[in-house]
Amino acid sequence: MGQGRGTSGTIIAGEIRTPPLPELEPKPKPKEEIEEKVENVKNYEDDEDKKPTKGPVKNDPPKSLKQRIPIIRNISTFWLLMIMGVVVAVVIILTLASLVSVPAGYKGVITSAPDGNHIGDTLDEGWHFNPYYLLCHIELVRYNAQTENFVGSDLSDDNIGSIGVRSSDGLEVYMDFSITYHIPAEKVSSVRIQNGDYKTTILVPAAKSTPRDEASKFTALDMIGAHRGEIEAVIRTNITLKLAANNIIVDQFSLRDIRPPDSVSKAIEDKKVAEQNLITAGYEADRQIRLAEGNMTAMIINANGSAQAKVINANGSAQAIKAIMDRFKSSDPNSTNATAEYLAWAYIQALSDPNSRVQYVILPSGNGTPILLNIGKGG
Repeated sequence: MGQGRGTSGTIIAGEIRTPPLPELEPKPKPKEEIEEKVENVKNYEDDEDKKPTKGPVKNDPPKSLKQRIPIIRNISTFWLLMIMGVVVAVVIILTLASLVSVPAGYKGVITSAPDGNHIGDTLDEGWHFNPYYLLCHIELVRYNAQTENFVGSDLSDDNIGSIGVRSSDGLEVYMDFSITYHIPAEKVSSVRIQNGDYKTTILVPAAKSTPRDEASKFTALDMIGAHRGEIEAVIRTNITLKLAANNIIVDQFSLRDIRPPDSVSKAIEDKKVAEQNLITAGYEADRQIRLAEGNMTAMIINANGSAQAKVINANGSAQAIKAIMDRFKSSDPNSTNATAEYLAWAYIQALSDPNSRVQYVILPSGNGTPILLNIGKGG
């Protein structure tokens, strides 16, 4: 007792020494374990054919886009979003460019294509989707009823204004007209492919040449006068035939106006004024003639009436005188001068009748010379 041990467990005097415990191997820390898992994932991404060197890792976190696509591992988030936006925009643009909308009354005609096999193909009204259309040129062509008006300024070289023509008497005349037409739906492709812009190549030339050809057969006065209907019918027929030969159907042709030069218009106006004045003068002369004839007829009628009245009056007076004289004879059968007796009777009547209009009375005398008595009552 009192003595201690050495290192081998001896007891040394005054103290007890415990031998040291054996050193234990430290356990792995959580951080080191995570780093080990990350290293295993990196080794797997570098070589898909290789497996993690220390066995599979359980409960691996989901892989990010950078982990799945090695090329963008070192690209920042901003540029990644930019690239994705550009890709989405390109996809949208290509999708929209592959869509073709054809309105009602139109046909879509393919006028150019990469292989040339589809040139002339048509698209009906509505929406059409085909990525092939990205490489094609599609033109919309109207085929339903439409009207082209040749009305406006007086310019012979104006494609949309009035058409200038030359009459047979060398005068320049302007015509306004309208053409209503349509293209058969099945002929739209051939009209466009064969003629291009058919309005420029077919419609306008026919509308300009036909009136000029026909107008040269008429004078300016004929065109605006009695032959207007004839020239309209001829122009309508010839334009219809020319356009029908190119698969354009004319539905209606309307000749709206024909305008001669101002000098011709003034001459026509003066002529009409003169004709009107002549007609007016004829009416006036006829009125005067009829009035004179009426007056003459009235005078004749009045004269005949007056003569007839006088004859009737004279006949009446003679009959009255004869009756009076016959009465004298009947009252005095021995009377030898009934006339003298009548005159004496008339003299007495004139003197006694205050309303008598007799101015003079002839009375017989004894020597045979009659006596003219003035019995006027004028004062």
